[in-house]
Amino acid sequence: MNTANAPRLRFKEFSTDWKTKPLGSIAELTSSKRVYLSEYVPEGIPFYRGKEISELRAGKNPKDVLYISNQSYEKYKNIYGVPKTGDILITAVGTLGNTLLIENQDKFYFKDGNLIWIKNNKENSKFVDYSLQYNYKDILNTSIGSSQRALTIVGLNKLQINLPEYREQQKIADFLSAVDNYIKNLTSQKEELEKYKKGMMQKLFSQDFRFKDNDGKMLPNWNISKLGEITKRITKGTTPTTLGFSYTEEGINFIKIESISNNGSILEEKIGHINEQCNAALSRSQLKRNDILFSIAGALGRVTLVNSNLLPANTNQALAIITPNDNINPEYLTEYLRSAVIQNALNYLKVGLAQSNISLEQISNFEIPLPSKIEQQKIMSFLNSINELLNIKKQQLNNVLQWKKGLMQEIFV
Repeated sequence: MNTANAPRLRFKEFSTDWKTKPLGSIAELTSSKRVYLSEYVPEGIPFYRGKEISELRAGKNPKDVLYISNQSYEKYKNIYGVPKTGDILITAVGTLGNTLLIENQDKFYFKDGNLIWIKNNKENSKFVDYSLQYNYKDILNTSIGSSQRALTIVGLNKLQINLPEYREQQKIADFLSAVDNYIKNLTSQKEELEKYKKGMMQKLFSQDFRFKDNDGKMLPNWNISKLGEITKRITKGTTPTTLGFSYTEEGINFIKIESISNNGSILEEKIGHINEQCNAALSRSQLKRNDILFSIAGALGRVTLVNSNLLPANTNQALAIITPNDNINPEYLTEYLRSAVIQNALNYLKVGLAQSNISLEQISNFEIPLPSKIEQQKIMSFLNSINELLNIKKQQLNNVLQWKKGLMQEIFV
């Protein structure tokens, strides 16, 4: 935490020093009353755990929500009270330190021990919420436990919060709220584009929507082929340590599952490295331009297309290497392997498995609908135009998030 008593950046009408107070002196920290398993019902009043609070914090609709009856909710409300507008909930086990400012009176209750309830706040609640986000590392430092860390009311009561006068709190909170609204707007635009792309992929791959040639005539009918029939190779690599090699700080790129995001982009900071000798020993899995990587262990179905920027590169046995035949557009095949059809097939295949693993034989038997190469190209030109818009939105969103992160360091003490 910055030990100075004034921020580097502030509104010009304010100049007085900020004051430091323990969180417990500006608000009451408590939890809910225990709700027992027998009180859960199929539908009713949402009953949130840390997972749902983290989802709400991220602007997502919670999944797999538990419920209690309205009768139970009213009982807890009348005897113990329930969170109201201006209160803050903070996740206390599992994922620590995610906060949620209550901004409406929607009915819900929450799990004791999972969440700490900050209520009766004497300061500006939005400012305190932003301050808790800024002091995230300090919050984690109050946690206790060894194998599983947890936040406690005792520890959070002592957390030091730097506070300007109330009017400045309001100004900062309003300004950051405007920034967050802009972030939400960009996020919504990105998600709408993703939904549109997903819907169009379903129409394209099911042939509900077809392209025509340049003269307006229908292109040839599609064929169905197994993946193994339209590829030069489907193989996988080896972990370097099994051959006596170690990873290196620099050298040839070594792609792992964690190097590939859920949407198929490469996370450069998570790429490993091996030396030339190791790469030569792993000759079977040396990657080439337009190879497709498909995860077959752990997080199944992550797909990425290898471009020249990654090369030279290698990979291990958790990723299948798929080299398409010359008459197959590698981008088209990549998009199809990323489609809902394949992802649903993976969900079916892994039912009953102790671990998420599928074999090269299983993916070789995937059925792939194949239009002519001309139509493959037309499909990819269309999808790539959406991808370009998506990349612009993602970059805009990333830029604003980075700007906000730097801004918080300037306007908080």
